[in-house]
Amino acid sequence: MAGKRFLVLLAGCLLALCAACAERSAQGSGGEEQAGVESAGQRDASLEYNLGVRYHKGEGLPQDYAKALEWYGKAAEKGEAEAEFNLGVMYYYGQGVARSKYIAKEWFGRACEHGDEDACARHRHLNEQGY
Repeated sequence: MAGKRFLVLLAGCLLALCAACAERSAQGSGGEEQAGVESAGQRDASLEYNLGVRYHKGEGLPQDYAKALEWYGKAAEKGEAEAEFNLGVMYYYGQGVARSKYIAKEWFGRACEHGDEDACARHRHLNEQGY
């Protein structure tokens, strides 16, 4: 009887240990994954844009408008129209920056020059409003 109690106690301890290790592993892998994505993003405009989206919307990463602006900006420097459009959106609504329809119009204009039709429509709309 004492042997069975010992085995049950040992099994319980092992289960608790496994659960704690799994939780710690899951927490650790998020930061490593994020660092890997960020270093890859430094080389590729589409990855920079996608990382901006993840920070902007809080998809898989904590929502952080400042980091979204940073990554959209890096992609926009390389002519990524979607990043330019999203920068326009962030300035239009004042997400992480002071709201400015003038700056939003500039970003929509750049995205329009790179072929984004939605950006062209927003640029025209702001232009018609006198911005």
